[in-house]
Amino acid sequence: MKLKSILLWLAVALWLAGCAASGPAFSILKTSSPNSGALYIYRPQIMANVLISPGIKLDGTEYATLQNGGYMAFEVAAGVHTVEMVLSKRYKHEGDGLKVYVPERGDVFVRLTTQNTLNQRRFLLDLPGFEVGSTEIAACKQVDPMSGNKHSPNFLIDN
Repeated sequence: MKLKSILLWLAVALWLAGCAASGPAFSILKTSSPNSGALYIYRPQIMANVLISPGIKLDGTEYATLQNGGYMAFEVAAGVHTVEMVLSKRYKHEGDGLKVYVPERGDVFVRLTTQNTLNQRRFLLDLPGFEVGSTEIAACKQVDPMSGNKHSPNFLIDN
């Protein structure tokens, strides 16, 4: 009986590990133009809502889903940009997107956080600031924004 219990926990651990990002470790994006900056969108490794990976939209274009412990890096023109999440209707997320100002040659961090309440799953985008963002993102793995992994509702979870 004890062996079955150990095998079950091992299977669950491996399954959950598959829900985390697995790309290269974080590295600073070197921008190619003096009129651009780096925009990082990341999701800290948190157990809440680990099975749900929101899609990420930047300026109206959907790129890829952001798994737990993952980040995406974009070189963008200096100025205001809009970051949005793509989620099923049953999950609560705040507002119509986060407006972000990226300065020339600047690094800006956008954090996607999640939490469970008694009867609701919430997803939030916020600006943690350079010090917090650069520290938290160091533990994240890169997700290729062009991977083609768009958000699609999961029949078992989203219904």
